[in-house]
Amino acid sequence: MFYGQTIHVPANTLARAAIGRPSSINVERIRVCPGTTRQTWIGFPPGPKGLVHVVVCHWNVQIWPAEPGYSFNWDNYTYTFEDPFKLTTEPYEFTVKTWSYDDFYPHRIFFGVIVEPEPMIEVAVSMEQVLEELGISLEAGD
Repeated sequence: MFYGQTIHVPANTLARAAIGRPSSINVERIRVCPGTTRQTWIGFPPGPKGLVHVVVCHWNVQIWPAEPGYSFNWDNYTYTFEDPFKLTTEPYEFTVKTWSYDDFYPHRIFFGVIVEPEPMIEVAVSMEQVLEELGISLEAGD
């Protein structure tokens, strides 16, 4: 299943954080199904000139980029990568954290991910098997 979202990044988020508003770092939660990621996109349209930064977290732990302290940033570029990540416990969501060093213009970035759902455990049981397990017979004359 594909999940994607365009995320608004306000201007000057780090300056606001520096004056006592740490919540100024933009946080977006993207709900997904349980499963394993197959492909991920983080897109920067023309304009941010490398001033907008993005990290992706799960359970408040940074997973992309994998190295803590690093972030994605660019201009007119989309990072595309295959890094299987299993989502096995709730919440089934990614937290995308963004901030901007641009002191004037707001920007938008795109986050997209394909999650292959976990296979359903199928239990194929006929009605006859259930009745037999319960000791019930459907034969005429019983």
